[in-house]
Amino acid sequence: MKDFLLTYRIEVVAFLACFMLVSLVFELVRRKQIKEKYSFLWFMTGISLIILTLKRDWLEKFAKLVGIYYPPSALFLVLSFFIILILIHYSMVLSRLMSQNQKLAQKLALLEAELKENKAHPPKDLQPERAQEAQATSGDENPTQYDDKRKAA
Repeated sequence: MKDFLLTYRIEVVAFLACFMLVSLVFELVRRKQIKEKYSFLWFMTGISLIILTLKRDWLEKFAKLVGIYYPPSALFLVLSFFIILILIHYSMVLSRLMSQNQKLAQKLALLEAELKENKAHPPKDLQPERAQEAQATSGDENPTQYDDKRKAA
């Protein structure tokens, strides 16, 4: 056992780190702190690294293909690739959210301006209806008396 750990120390550490990454992402999804659609790249990163850690011959072939002398160092290259993909993905999501936020702020400003305009100058076709409603609810009283009673209450 001791010889195994000394011989495959980097692989054991890499496997444990990748397993912890996948477990952490799974737990964050379960607690709804990360949405499923955003966790996909994290799962792919962890699973790819676990596969390359467990399949040493695949890792050695990949390292030889890209010209890396020490195969476990190729894991850092794969990790760097996935980190760049994740950063690009989150940049796209952030850009889309910023655009949506700007559109919502513009719509809100237009609605607030319209509301302010309607309060300052109510449409003339609504004014007679308000007077009729006030008379209907107050009986014989005129609308100004109704408003005075409502203010006093």
